[in-house]
Amino acid sequence: MELLRQELRKIWNPWMLLILAVIGGLYYLLFPSYYTKDFGYGDSVLRLPVYTEWAEKYGPTLEQQERAELDGQLEAEKALFAEQLTLFPFAAEQGITDWDSFRAFNETRVYGKGDMETERVFWTIVENTNYFRIDAVGEAIDRYNGLAENRPPDLNYDGGDPPVLTARKLARIEEIKASDMVHGYLPTVVFSCAGYVSRYFTVWTLLSVVLLLSPTLVRDRLRRTRLFQWSSRTGRRMLKTQFLAAELSAAGLWIINLAAYGIPFLAQHPLIFRDFRLFEFITFTIPWFNWTFGVYLLILAGMVLVLSLAAAGFTVFLSQYSGHYIAMLLKAVPLFAALAWLCSKMVVNRAFLFGNPISELTELPGAEFFSILLLAALSAVLIAAAGRQQLRREL
Repeated sequence: MELLRQELRKIWNPWMLLILAVIGGLYYLLFPSYYTKDFGYGDSVLRLPVYTEWAEKYGPTLEQQERAELDGQLEAEKALFAEQLTLFPFAAEQGITDWDSFRAFNETRVYGKGDMETERVFWTIVENTNYFRIDAVGEAIDRYNGLAENRPPDLNYDGGDPPVLTARKLARIEEIKASDMVHGYLPTVVFSCAGYVSRYFTVWTLLSVVLLLSPTLVRDRLRRTRLFQWSSRTGRRMLKTQFLAAELSAAGLWIINLAAYGIPFLAQHPLIFRDFRLFEFITFTIPWFNWTFGVYLLILAGMVLVLSLAAAGFTVFLSQYSGHYIAMLLKAVPLFAALAWLCSKMVVNRAFLFGNPISELTELPGAEFFSILLLAALSAVLIAAAGRQQLRREL
């Protein structure tokens, strides 16, 4: 236990922690802070209050009777819109007196190419009325009716090219349509922001693990600590203790980073949707599993923990074969680049949804689980092999 404590002290060097704090702060401000503050910006965020109100009133699904109430809500919102238009005299001059006349006015616009006066009128009305509430309610009604009429849905792939719908995917869509999940309405903006935050969280956690652990064992080689350790069989087994210290340090960094990323995100109250299924009928995001949003967040956090432990194993293994800091840096940079690309783009990106790169390649639902376990197992095998090699060396 004393050896483990000493190894942990070497790893958690105050100067290295300060460097990590500075780099991590800059990284957070440049990338994930956009998504942890008000779920980003844009039209989707302005529609969010409607879904929040429905969550408090209707719960995780909109049943047929509850859907009927949306017609009344839509008419009330349109009446409020007409009342708000009276605050803008220029609206009446353009013939805009209610929602229908505003839509007719909008149809005469050429997006991005209208004259300045037309654009000024349009955006003044959009930004100072309940336009986005009407848009949200109207879209939900249209998509709900589309389910009843069995209209082909517009699948949500975050702007990418939709993959081919195989027989397994079509069967999954029909399974969802036949379940109570089909009337779920988890807001896309909340779900998408959770995905972006988890990807940035993954990249930073991997980078912080590699940066924290890289100098430690190299420092031992520079100080000829290995000569003293290898003078006895017991000392040669220090690699096990160092590996355990590295894994504990990776877990500690995961906890710190999880708090740094999770607290600001949870401060936007996404857990009001924690009992919602991942499927939602408005943009038709398709999950492979019937998890709730709250469970999904826990699974993403657990995935990053396993990935950080695997990164710690790879870093310890590579440091065994680095005689100085430059050599370790030349190994650490490619290691981080490979892990960050693989984990953030292939594993965590749209994890357990249609469109995840790994599940698309393998056509295996849950392939993300197996890829993570494979990385963890590979790092453990490499550490075990390095330990056996040290024990077999001649004194």
